[in-house]
Amino acid sequence: MILYGQILNGKFTPLPNLVGSFLELTKSLEGERVSVEFKKESKKRSTLQNSYAHAVIFPHWSEFVKARFGYGLTSEEAKQHVKSRFLTYEIINHKGNKLTFTKDTSKLSVEEFSDFIEKINAFLLEWDYSEIPAPFWKEDESILKEEHK
Repeated sequence: MILYGQILNGKFTPLPNLVGSFLELTKSLEGERVSVEFKKESKKRSTLQNSYAHAVIFPHWSEFVKARFGYGLTSEEAKQHVKSRFLTYEIINHKGNKLTFTKDTSKLSVEEFSDFIEKINAFLLEWDYSEIPAPFWKEDESILKEEHK
């Protein structure tokens, strides 16, 4: 479970609507060894990046699948396929149980989204397919930062 909050006076304080979940979770883990990760929350991918994904990345991926495998994907199928290919990760607990998750593009930070694009391009180039056209902000990443202000 991911709990969002902030550090106040050196202590973690869950967001008000998550206090109950936080207390329930800590009670359920009483006596258990746990790991806790703190990281600064980063800005989510921009609306420009989202528009780029829907206008360029997913249609390009659909064309790639059709060219290589003879099956055209809808935009939504292309999105799901790309996410499962490049945003899937596994967590294995102390008992060896494996859980598989796929991150949603809306949860990616600006930097993670840029990495996502790079992974797709690397894959396409390995398959001797054309690279995804670069976004117009590629030469000036400050455009993405300005959008978040």
